[in-house]
Amino acid sequence: MFRPTLENRVIHLAVEGRCGGSTMGLQLAKQVISQGGRVVWAYHDLPDSARFAQIFADLSPADSTRFHAMNISGDVTQAFARVASAITMLPAMRLLVMDDWIEKTGRITKEYSESIAKIIATRGQCSILLISKGGESMKEGVVLNARGSNKGMEVWLLTKAKDGAQRLLSMAEEVI
Repeated sequence: MFRPTLENRVIHLAVEGRCGGSTMGLQLAKQVISQGGRVVWAYHDLPDSARFAQIFADLSPADSTRFHAMNISGDVTQAFARVASAITMLPAMRLLVMDDWIEKTGRITKEYSESIAKIIATRGQCSILLISKGGESMKEGVVLNARGSNKGMEVWLLTKAKDGAQRLLSMAEEVI
């Protein structure tokens, strides 16, 4: 099973549509909670409740209390400020997952960039996983890429294999 070391990392996970980015985020959240840490899940739309229940089924109710969901709809600056406050105030905060954090247009506005930069700058020991739909580049055929500048972030790409059954996770020089 894939269990990356998440300590003190900022990762932008760009995914092909309907590829399992939220599911991967939930798996990583469960990993952190199983190790005694807390997770903030920031979202516009909550992940599928059946998938959530399936992934968290073997966690105790006490463990599940270390999962904190926050809606980031509405004013971006205020919503992201609430997220930044939560990850610095809650004890044992180890992971912030911002699921589908980019606007529906797919563009990362200056407001979004500045708000994410503030969260990254004040996160302390909390790792960050930003999940978004990837953009497509026509270089060397159609290639998925992460939108935005991604300064100071690791970029992971999650795509479907040609047969559609498997997923490919590309991280720096490694593909799983």
